[in-house]
Amino acid sequence: MILYGLPLSPFFERCFLVAQEKGQAEAITMGGVPGNALHSAEHMAHNPFGKIPYLEMENGSKLVEGQIVAEYLDGVLDGPAMLSSDAGTRAQQQLVCRMVDMYVIEPLLAVNRGADGEAKVEAMENAKAALDKFEHFFNPGKYAVGDVFSIADCALIPYVFHYSRAIGDTDFSAWPKLASWWAGISDSDVAKTCLARMGESLKMVIAMRAAAAAAEAAAE
Repeated sequence: MILYGLPLSPFFERCFLVAQEKGQAEAITMGGVPGNALHSAEHMAHNPFGKIPYLEMENGSKLVEGQIVAEYLDGVLDGPAMLSSDAGTRAQQQLVCRMVDMYVIEPLLAVNRGADGEAKVEAMENAKAALDKFEHFFNPGKYAVGDVFSIADCALIPYVFHYSRAIGDTDFSAWPKLASWWAGISDSDVAKTCLARMGESLKMVIAMRAAAAAAEAAAE
């Protein structure tokens, strides 16, 4: 299987964390982004939606959408389950992922993609309002849902990276339940290695963009 994308994407990183925490990271080949740009001809030929991640399976067919890919990997790879077999617990795990995808992450990504002025102010307000609503439904135990590391943690840890980029810290004191979850997991190896990997990916993306801009300027 080939997983396309970059760790800077919280949706890609979720999929990688699932494989990693199942002890199966080496079962997946990392495909990067064809053409080194989301809307390059090479990348669009692979995925006309122009998004990451997507998974190419042994038979050549592809899966798109991070949560779908993450759940598929959980189902086919050996190792501890990232989704509970209990319907209620599984629904809570999927709810965390769904809320992150639909409401919580996008305002932060808008800031981190370069929104400025009034657009940045609005995005920051939206990010905090989204966390207010998320906090209402979030009921962590030792981990995001209960006392077992799950796909919900795989969705939330990469979120923290983008929160820290946009806000400048990881102070979740305005959201006590989220703060409690992060205090319990922030010193874990999985959290530390995830944030470090995303940081290295950010450096690589910045370098690639600088090189592309320099090449374009030289060609003028």
